[in-house]
Amino acid sequence: MKTRANVGRVAAFGIGTAVIALLAANLMIARMTIDISPDISGPAASGDSSKLRSVTQAAPAIGSEFSETIARPIFSPTRREFAAAQQLETPPPPAETIAPPVIKKPVLVLQGTRWIDGKTTALIKLESSPNPDWYSVGQVIDAWQISLIDTNRLVLSHGEERAEYALYSGEILGQR
Repeated sequence: MKTRANVGRVAAFGIGTAVIALLAANLMIARMTIDISPDISGPAASGDSSKLRSVTQAAPAIGSEFSETIARPIFSPTRREFAAAQQLETPPPPAETIAPPVIKKPVLVLQGTRWIDGKTTALIKLESSPNPDWYSVGQVIDAWQISLIDTNRLVLSHGEERAEYALYSGEILGQR
């Protein structure tokens, strides 16, 4: 019975010794300073693969897409801050002055106006349409908005430009 107890003690002592050794190794590794910044002058740069790289030597750059990451490793105590590459600013080419396009006034004939329940509408025959149609203020005809319908005239506007049409006349009365 004593031998069985001795075997258990020896096993426990062995396991305890192994745990203590692993903790000591872990503590030593945790306190090591490891520099992972690239070292271009080392054996990796010269192409001599027969020499082993030390722990402080970084792997060579993989590609241009990772060059900034490798040059400034995140968790290295020797990390360098990011400095944006200065690019020469070229002045933009001079803007060409393009004349605003000439806006064609719609060709139409004002054939009548009506006022029903406080809403004024105009009977307009467009050159492109065989039949006249009723339009109200705010509607758009060929990019021109109807801004005013009076008893004997119609006013269209497009930005700052205006065109007036008289009742029963296809001519433009006034332009501003």
